[in-house]
Amino acid sequence: MEIQKTARKPLAGARSVNKNTGGQGTAFQDMLQKDQQKHSRERFEAMAAKIEEQGERLSRTRTAGDLRSYRKLVAGFMNDAVAYALSLEESGSRGPAGNSKVYRLVRQVDDELAKLTEQVLGESGGLPILEQTGTIKGLLVNLYT
Repeated sequence: MEIQKTARKPLAGARSVNKNTGGQGTAFQDMLQKDQQKHSRERFEAMAAKIEEQGERLSRTRTAGDLRSYRKLVAGFMNDAVAYALSLEESGSRGPAGNSKVYRLVRQVDDELAKLTEQVLGESGGLPILEQTGTIKGLLVNLYT
Protein backbone atom coordinates (compact mmCIF):
# COMPACT_ATOMS: atom_id res chain seq x y z
CA MET A 1 0.00 0.00 0.00
CA GLU A 2 1.38 3.34 -1.00
CA ILE A 3 0.67 6.60 0.81
CA GLN A 4 0.26 9.62 -1.35
CA LYS A 5 1.07 13.11 -0.21
CA THR A 6 -1.41 15.71 -1.22
CA ALA A 7 -0.92 19.41 -0.90
CA ARG A 8 -3.79 21.22 0.67
CA LYS A 9 -4.91 24.48 -0.75
CA PRO A 10 -6.10 27.15 1.66
CA LEU A 11 -9.82 27.74 1.66
CA ALA A 12 -10.94 30.78 -0.21
CA GLY A 13 -11.83 33.59 2.17
CA ALA A 14 -10.25 31.89 5.20
CA ARG A 15 -8.60 34.25 7.67
CA SER A 16 -5.25 33.74 9.25
CA VAL A 17 -5.32 33.35 13.03
CA ASN A 18 -1.99 35.10 13.44
CA LYS A 19 -3.06 38.43 11.93
CA ASN A 20 -2.27 41.54 13.92
CA THR A 21 -5.40 42.98 15.50
CA GLY A 22 -4.11 46.51 15.33
CA GLY A 23 -3.36 46.83 19.05
CA GLN A 24 -6.78 45.67 20.21
CA GLY A 25 -5.36 42.42 21.58
CA THR A 26 -2.87 44.19 23.79
CA ALA A 27 -5.49 46.64 25.03
CA PHE A 28 -7.72 43.74 25.98
CA GLN A 29 -4.83 41.95 27.68
CA ASP A 30 -3.97 45.10 29.64
CA MET A 31 -7.59 45.50 30.70
CA LEU A 32 -7.79 41.85 31.72
CA GLN A 33 -4.52 42.07 33.66
CA LYS A 34 -5.69 45.21 35.51
CA ASP A 35 -8.94 43.46 36.43
CA GLN A 36 -7.06 40.41 37.69
CA GLN A 37 -4.74 42.64 39.75
CA LYS A 38 -7.74 44.45 41.25
CA HIS A 39 -9.38 41.13 42.14
CA SER A 40 -6.13 39.84 43.66
CA ARG A 41 -5.70 43.01 45.71
CA GLU A 42 -9.25 42.73 47.05
CA ARG A 43 -8.67 39.08 47.95
CA PHE A 44 -5.39 39.93 49.70
CA GLU A 45 -7.06 42.75 51.63
CA ALA A 46 -9.85 40.40 52.77
CA MET A 47 -7.28 37.82 53.86
CA ALA A 48 -5.29 40.51 55.71
CA ALA A 49 -8.45 41.56 57.55
CA LYS A 50 -9.06 37.95 58.64
CA ILE A 51 -5.45 37.68 59.80
CA GLU A 52 -5.74 40.89 61.79
CA GLU A 53 -8.98 39.71 63.40
CA GLN A 54 -7.41 36.36 64.33
CA GLY A 55 -4.32 38.18 65.66
CA GLU A 56 -6.48 40.28 67.97
CA ARG A 57 -8.26 37.16 69.15
CA LEU A 58 -4.90 35.46 69.75
CA SER A 59 -3.70 38.40 71.85
CA ARG A 60 -6.80 38.07 74.04
CA THR A 61 -6.94 34.28 74.44
CA ARG A 62 -3.30 33.17 73.91
CA THR A 63 -4.32 29.57 73.18
CA ALA A 64 -2.53 27.05 71.01
CA GLY A 65 -5.66 26.61 68.88
CA ASP A 66 -5.85 30.32 68.08
CA LEU A 67 -2.12 30.34 67.36
CA ARG A 68 -2.59 27.42 64.96
CA SER A 69 -5.45 29.25 63.21
CA TYR A 70 -3.37 32.41 62.94
CA ARG A 71 -0.39 30.55 61.50
CA LYS A 72 -2.66 28.76 59.02
CA LEU A 73 -4.14 32.05 57.80
CA VAL A 74 -0.67 33.59 57.44
CA ALA A 75 0.60 30.53 55.55
CA GLY A 76 -2.36 30.68 53.15
CA PHE A 77 -1.74 34.37 52.58
CA MET A 78 1.95 33.79 51.87
CA ASN A 79 1.21 30.90 49.48
CA ASP A 80 -1.16 33.12 47.51
CA ALA A 81 1.26 36.05 47.57
CA VAL A 82 4.16 33.95 46.29
CA ALA A 83 1.96 32.43 43.56
CA TYR A 84 0.85 35.95 42.61
CA ALA A 85 4.47 37.12 42.49
CA LEU A 86 5.36 34.19 40.24
CA SER A 87 2.47 34.99 37.92
CA LEU A 88 3.68 38.60 37.74
CA GLU A 89 7.13 37.32 36.84
CA GLU A 90 5.68 35.22 34.01
CA SER A 91 3.75 38.20 32.67
CA GLY A 92 6.85 40.37 32.83
CA SER A 93 5.47 42.83 35.38
CA ARG A 94 8.13 42.13 37.97
CA GLY A 95 11.85 41.77 37.51
CA PRO A 96 14.35 39.47 39.21
CA ALA A 97 14.88 41.95 42.05
CA GLY A 98 11.16 41.73 42.89
CA ASN A 99 11.40 37.98 43.43
CA SER A 100 14.26 38.31 45.90
CA LYS A 101 12.14 40.83 47.80
CA VAL A 102 9.26 38.35 47.99
CA TYR A 103 11.41 35.50 49.24
CA ARG A 104 13.22 37.73 51.74
CA LEU A 105 9.87 38.87 53.13
CA VAL A 106 8.67 35.27 53.36
CA ARG A 107 11.72 34.44 55.48
CA GLN A 108 11.09 37.48 57.69
CA VAL A 109 7.46 36.51 58.21
CA ASP A 110 8.55 32.99 59.10
CA ASP A 111 11.02 34.37 61.66
CA GLU A 112 8.34 36.62 63.16
CA LEU A 113 5.93 33.67 63.39
CA ALA A 114 8.58 31.74 65.31
CA LYS A 115 8.93 34.66 67.75
CA LEU A 116 5.15 34.84 68.10
CA THR A 117 4.98 31.14 68.87
CA GLU A 118 7.61 31.56 71.58
CA GLN A 119 5.63 34.46 73.08
CA VAL A 120 2.35 32.55 73.12
CA LEU A 121 3.90 29.39 74.53
CA GLY A 122 5.93 31.45 77.01
CA GLU A 123 2.66 32.99 78.15
CA SER A 124 3.62 36.59 77.49
CA GLY A 125 1.02 39.27 77.99
CA GLY A 126 -1.42 40.34 75.31
CA LEU A 127 0.43 43.53 74.35
CA PRO A 128 3.67 41.88 73.10
CA ILE A 129 1.59 39.36 71.15
CA LEU A 130 -0.49 42.16 69.63
CA GLU A 131 2.70 44.00 68.73
CA GLN A 132 4.12 40.86 67.09
CA THR A 133 0.94 40.28 65.07
CA GLY A 134 1.12 43.92 63.96
CA THR A 135 4.68 43.39 62.76
CA ILE A 136 3.61 40.31 60.82
CA LYS A 137 0.67 42.18 59.30
CA GLY A 138 3.04 44.94 58.14
CA LEU A 139 5.29 42.39 56.46
CA LEU A 140 2.29 40.77 54.77
CA VAL A 141 1.05 44.10 53.45
CA ASN A 142 4.55 44.76 52.15
CA LEU A 143 4.49 41.34 50.50
CA TYR A 144 1.53 42.02 48.24
CA THR A 145 2.28 45.67 47.43
